[in-house]
Amino acid sequence: MKRILFFAAIFILVAIDQTIKLIIARFFIDVEFTIIPNVFYFSPSQNTYRGWIPSMLGFVMPVLMAVTLSIAAMLMVTMFFRYWGFVTYNWGKYKSVLHISSALALSSAICKLIDDIFWGGSLDYILLFDWFVFDLKDVYITFFIVLILFHNIAFNVQHIYKLPKEERKEEERKLRFTYWVKLGLPRKPEY
Repeated sequence: MKRILFFAAIFILVAIDQTIKLIIARFFIDVEFTIIPNVFYFSPSQNTYRGWIPSMLGFVMPVLMAVTLSIAAMLMVTMFFRYWGFVTYNWGKYKSVLHISSALALSSAICKLIDDIFWGGSLDYILLFDWFVFDLKDVYITFFIVLILFHNIAFNVQHIYKLPKEERKEEERKLRFTYWVKLGLPRKPEY
């Protein structure tokens, strides 16, 4: 049941992002207005560079490279969350944070893949301080980063740093990524 909810959440997040883009492309592509004066503006623009870094460098990333990077991002996110689930397996207090952040990261990667294949790049529409334009998938990835930082800090404060020094070193050794890989990428630790 949890997996169904997880994949349903991803589907809904991707559908919201893409529906907003379809509506903007159809009806509001030439519309601009202020949302919060001097802060947020509605200003649709097509980022054909296929990424924030390529747009900063003035480099149009080829579609195949963008698609490959999106698929690699999805694989890395999946691997990261499997590892982080292993690390925090017996620490269920913040498990929902892990699942929510995972859904946000995968949704963002899927949205990027769709943008690269079907939109020719991202249709961005929120202008922040006249600095950069972003869309909902960028909000997803920002929340993912905030949640992971929160989860990591809470885990270390609540679990690792409460251990005596000798136990902490042993626990930190068991939590290393290389140790997890040597064990064969298990879902749960063998205590």
